[in-house]
Amino acid sequence: MDKEKFGKFLLELRKEKNLTQQDFADLFNVSFQAVSKWENGDSIPDITILEQISDFYKISINDLLKGQRETNIKAEKKEESSDFSINIAKTRIIKLLFASFFLVIYLLFCLISMFKAYNNGL
Repeated sequence: MDKEKFGKFLLELRKEKNLTQQDFADLFNVSFQAVSKWENGDSIPDITILEQISDFYKISINDLLKGQRETNIKAEKKEESSDFSINIAKTRIIKLLFASFFLVIYLLFCLISMFKAYNNGL
């Protein structure tokens, strides 16, 4: 585990919530000096505090320790893949609608031509 990466990630998470080190310390019943040590990569919280931090930020302990949101990255990739599939389906539907529209126009043109020819023959 990279303590510095963990510390930078913890700092990033804290700033996302607009918390000071003291606010963060108060939430988890630790000193602001402990928070400072964690964020500087000098130490890490014990497992019980890691669990509380993980719950607070709604990320896994594993992601917290790795210093990145791997779970979210996987979800984003899955969402992008899903969006891409949806876009392909939309494109196919649009192409099908255009083809159907032009087929209807062609059939109407043929019917009108046949009607005119029939009327001219009478």
